[in-house]
Amino acid sequence: MKKRILTGVAALLCAVTLLTAGVAPALASPVPDGDEGGISARYEEVRWYFRTNNGVEEMRLWSITKGIWLTDWVPVNP
Repeated sequence: MKKRILTGVAALLCAVTLLTAGVAPALASPVPDGDEGGISARYEEVRWYFRTNNGVEEMRLWSITKGIWLTDWVPVNP
């Protein structure tokens, strides 16, 4: 009876060891860079445009990321 219990426990330990050996490499895989569909933080790219309107230099902010104006024309030196 004791021999059967010890054999069962040994078989169970072997099975657990074999099953976890296949899972460990999957858990140790590197984290994706974010180009694979994951969420990543990115900043908005913007650019200032300047013009001279009736002798007054003005500037306006353009969002390269969204493709829209973020501000109206404002004087550079108010």
